[in-house]
Amino acid sequence: MVRQVVTRGAQFDLTGNPNVLTVSAGAAAHLTITVTGQNGFNSAVALACNSSTLPTGATCQFSPALITPGASPATSTLTISTIAADSAQARPSFRGRRPSSLIAIWLGLPGLLVSTAGLGVSEREKILGYCVVILLIAGCLLQSACGSGTSTSRASTTAGTYHILVTGTANGGMQTATTTMNVL
Repeated sequence: MVRQVVTRGAQFDLTGNPNVLTVSAGAAAHLTITVTGQNGFNSAVALACNSSTLPTGATCQFSPALITPGASPATSTLTISTIAADSAQARPSFRGRRPSSLIAIWLGLPGLLVSTAGLGVSEREKILGYCVVILLIAGCLLQSACGSGTSTSRASTTAGTYHILVTGTANGGMQTATTTMNVL
């Protein structure tokens, strides 16, 4: 005789508040995620957001990412960060430092002075010395020109309506909650 006992597994509900978020590109939106245990459920629930449902350039972060409901519901704050539509311009900072073009010039001046020290040498050696000095100066100037500043752009968050999918996983079970996010 085989005896089999079947029990219903512990469950939980996952909800987000508010149901609709409105945010300007470049700002962050905050959402409260609540996990409510059912049938005596009291295990840790891992929270995640589906990155494929996020707007372009947006990121999400839970605080905390792992919550445990008990006799009362447990909550976590979801922060969705967006990126403004403008590009970031990186500019060199000279606070406490000299610009690299000045350094290149100061490195080239001693080379010019050294090149005049061999006035009593043959023409061929003078020409070779001048070529070496010119190559050193050109190399320093090119190096400073290439590293003087950069321009980078980031993928901005596109305006529109998005349906953010949040998942909670525990003990092999999964629940989802969807929130609508309007990006202006």
